[in-house]
Amino acid sequence: VSPSGMITYLSKAYGGRASDKAIFNKEKIIELLIPGHNAIMVDKGFLIDDECKRNYIKLYRPPFLGRGKSQFSKEEAEETAEIARARVHVERIQRLKNFTLLKNRYSWTLLPLIDDILVIVSALVNLSEPILSSDKF
Repeated sequence: VSPSGMITYLSKAYGGRASDKAIFNKEKIIELLIPGHNAIMVDKGFLIDDECKRNYIKLYRPPFLGRGKSQFSKEEAEETAEIARARVHVERIQRLKNFTLLKNRYSWTLLPLIDDILVIVSALVNLSEPILSSDKF
């Protein structure tokens, strides 16, 4: 998802228990990024720190409260607020889940079409109203 909330990359569909990291590496997404220029925003379970460090890609992950920690420091709270303002655009991808077409079970005969279905639904999401008006970002 781009900073404006547009879906800019769509991998092929993965079944089973493919992890975010496995898909990220298999799709070679890191090779699409410009070292020292691009950044990636992830949540705490998306473990690509080593890949980003090796390729000089800035990684943004909101701080999270670990064991024995009940409150963020002032710096962590400010960082969390800043990331939250940017993450609102990522929420656009959640709109994919609103399409009934993607909630149904498919006959195995439709399986070869799933990637095409995802492309069409993603295009419809990109054509939909943004989450925030253009003066908000």
